[in-house]
Amino acid sequence: MSSIHRQFHSESQQLLFDLFRHLDKCKTLKEAPLLAEFAQIIDRIMGGARSLAQLHGDETGYLDSLGDHAETLKMMCAKAMKLKNNEELFRNVIQHLREASLAMQKQLEDPKDNQYFFDPKFKSKAAIINEILDKELKVVTPPPDKLTQAEIDKLMEKLNKT
Repeated sequence: MSSIHRQFHSESQQLLFDLFRHLDKCKTLKEAPLLAEFAQIIDRIMGGARSLAQLHGDETGYLDSLGDHAETLKMMCAKAMKLKNNEELFRNVIQHLREASLAMQKQLEDPKDNQYFFDPKFKSKAAIINEILDKELKVVTPPPDKLTQAEIDKLMEKLNKT
């Protein structure tokens, strides 16, 4: 591993430590604005991974997958910050962010351990959460056709099964 890769790993691990501190503060929707700091930190990891992949190549797909998943987490943060009245969904998002951050930490400790990020279950769970957030946010900013509570409940049930 080159010195620039080691520096990226070291800095990313410190950034993840900061991420967990921010996540620990996010217990209710009142703390949702704190996710802006989480998003900025995850953006640094995403940018570093993508820059390294572009400048030095990425035969294993490790840096690309790290960048892609950081982007997914950043999008979730942006959406979760807009939630107004769904505490349960907010807690689910925070839990997923925590799980994904732990997996990212493991991957940084052992770059060969890509299992979590290539796992279809992770991708489907992230997709479900993003779908729920999209639908919930359409309710918050009233669209022409509102999402019913039954539809929200069905999506939440689907999420809890993953």
